[in-house]
Amino acid sequence: MGLPARLLAGGVVAGLALAAYVYDRRARTGADVLTVLRQLPADLRRLRDEAQRRAVRALEEGCEAARRREAELVRQLEAAGPRREP
Repeated sequence: MGLPARLLAGGVVAGLALAAYVYDRRARTGADVLTVLRQLPADLRRLRDEAQRRAVRALEEGCEAARRREAELVRQLEAAGPRREP
């Protein structure tokens, strides 16, 4: 598959995705196609911002979980006593 064919296939997929989005949004809100398309940039910014907030929250929760696991491992190692050499 050459570059022009890949570009065409990508354009078709993007067009179908946009059409599905517009159809779904129209069905939910009752807005006309032009209104839905005009609101698309704001919707994309809102989705991007929400994804960034979720990623930051997940990272913070992951770091906190790692700290708890590390603290538990340290407690277990200290409770095991000194390491014996064979």
